[in-house]
Amino acid sequence: KAFFSQEFAGGNVFDGENATFADVQVLGNYCTDADDVFTVKNVSSNGKLTVGVSGGTIVIDNCNVKAMRISGASKIIVKNSTINGYGENRNGDNGGYGMYIIPAGNYELSVLNNTINNCDMHCIAVQANGAGAVEVKGNDFKAWGSATNKTERAAFKIWGDTVLAPTNMSSYNDLGNEAKALVADILANNTFPADLTAIGGTGTQVIFDF
Repeated sequence: KAFFSQEFAGGNVFDGENATFADVQVLGNYCTDADDVFTVKNVSSNGKLTVGVSGGTIVIDNCNVKAMRISGASKIIVKNSTINGYGENRNGDNGGYGMYIIPAGNYELSVLNNTINNCDMHCIAVQANGAGAVEVKGNDFKAWGSATNKTERAAFKIWGDTVLAPTNMSSYNDLGNEAKALVADILANNTFPADLTAIGGTGTQVIFDF
């Protein structure tokens, strides 16, 4: 079974109560103000969890899904959840990303204490349109990049961020100080496979793509 609703407002909580769904789409169409908070928790899905708002904050907590697509909020928190991935060439489905995050304008992003596995493309993909304050800690990145038609897939991919993601980059030295600090912080506070060549796929898996 699938679930769809678009009637949520700021302050609302969608609790899946750990029932198993196919694709789940919950839209906070009435979550519009900067101080609105929309929480989605305890969702279990054999497909994708899609959460969208028109402003405010999204909190995703204790969800177990194949993939996530989160959009429209200026503050996004994803915590205590598991991404199981599709593990096949499904580039058109969520872009092949484990977490596809599309914040609104200048934003805050926290990705905390999640397990991410079996992604055919990137584990976390952030498509920004402003400057972000990004925190990625306590996550276990297990496997990604299994798509056979792509190479150099990353555990953490970000683009469009006016501070963290340079438009022209050929080496690590092209990153600004904020991006270098983010790289160091992610490396120090998350778990990655000891051997990236052992996680599958036909290309070269990497930790970062800016």
